[in-house]
Amino acid sequence: MSQYPTINNVQVGDELPVMRKSASEAELFLYSAASFNPHRIHYDRSYAEYEGHEDIVVHGPLQGSWLTQFVTDWAGPQARLVSVEWQNRASAFVGEELEFSGVVSSIDVTNGSVQIEIEERKKDGSLLMPAKATVRLGGSLVKIAVDFPSVAYREGPEQVLSLATAIEQIGYDEIAAFDHVVMGYPQEQRRTIYPAEMPVLEALMLLANVAAVTSRVSLSTEVLVLPQRQPVLVAKQVSTLDTLSRGRVRLGVGVGWQDSEYEALEENFANRGKRMDEAIDLLRRYWEGGRIEFRGEYYDSHDMGMEPVSPQGANIPIWIGGDSPAALRRTAQKGDGWMASGVTDEQALLCRAEICSQAEQFGRDPSQIGFQLMLQPPPRSDKDKLFYSDLDSVAERAAVVRAMGFDWTSVNATAIFQAGARSVDAMVEQLDLIHARIRNEVE
Repeated sequence: MSQYPTINNVQVGDELPVMRKSASEAELFLYSAASFNPHRIHYDRSYAEYEGHEDIVVHGPLQGSWLTQFVTDWAGPQARLVSVEWQNRASAFVGEELEFSGVVSSIDVTNGSVQIEIEERKKDGSLLMPAKATVRLGGSLVKIAVDFPSVAYREGPEQVLSLATAIEQIGYDEIAAFDHVVMGYPQEQRRTIYPAEMPVLEALMLLANVAAVTSRVSLSTEVLVLPQRQPVLVAKQVSTLDTLSRGRVRLGVGVGWQDSEYEALEENFANRGKRMDEAIDLLRRYWEGGRIEFRGEYYDSHDMGMEPVSPQGANIPIWIGGDSPAALRRTAQKGDGWMASGVTDEQALLCRAEICSQAEQFGRDPSQIGFQLMLQPPPRSDKDKLFYSDLDSVAERAAVVRAMGFDWTSVNATAIFQAGARSVDAMVEQLDLIHARIRNEVE
């Protein structure tokens, strides 16, 4: 489904699309500082360490730099810039037109990485800077999402965005938003799981703000309760998010469980599964663009248009949540992946096997379906709430998820808050430690 290269289809000699841009003051400062004063300097919320005076070795992602843009335009937002070596050959001025080109020179299948030879040339054709970049395609063997904690709002909107920026800088692959619009107070014959006072920031609004302060992490809902929302509006909102994030959206959807929430939103709880199936088809039809004609049992669109078509278009990944027979069938028939939550390891493996079996019956290749398993289900007991404070347990759990063959896992930052990290700064510190331990287990 992806338009970006993977370790399975990239080839030596593949050329990157040429990029042209004007030299910025920050970039020229970066080059000159690296050439004449090799030391650690701060640049765009990230850092680089420089070794030597002529051959400059950069360790760190340099988020927001021209090199990050050049690489991710070709390899996609999930690519990770591992290291760069460059030489300064000439000088440039602020505003001077520069051209960047690159070619894949070697491939390391084991690490899922490629080496790219890059040339930066001035308008007259003279070589300003040759470079070698090592790029890991599609991130690590197991990608790691962070379920964003709405509780961060208590420290103000600046800290919410600061947390999102920190999650990206730490190296996580995705920021995911939990979805509930309203929560019901307990009543007789009303199902409740979470307290009605629990803060929940609206998922798509949150991700739109996160998109504005990040450049690499993908953005997902985990999961959006699709049948309680008007699907054409969701199609527009998600397409806009994909456009403004340059193609970083992964949409997780589910049918939900809270009938009182459906009632408050004036949607039918009883037929939510059937409407979910139809809504998925409707989303993809709108994302294709062009003149839209859709006739369904629940939704109709006659001779409509929706522009612009986003970078991923109809290929915006739709992952299905839930472990009911209908959810497994839905994943096998329509989904790009399955998001598992609140199931045992045995149940997760059985569900995955069932999805793969049904996918073949629908004429699909099961290897094209992704699988995600939450590192730990939402905590219910006091003991469970301590999980993220025990880094050894986190590492052991990550090793299990990898051994089970799941492509994605997710870290619940609200549970990190419950485990004792009671501020945004404390959550960032613990997320950094958790990320390091998980990466050691899954790479």
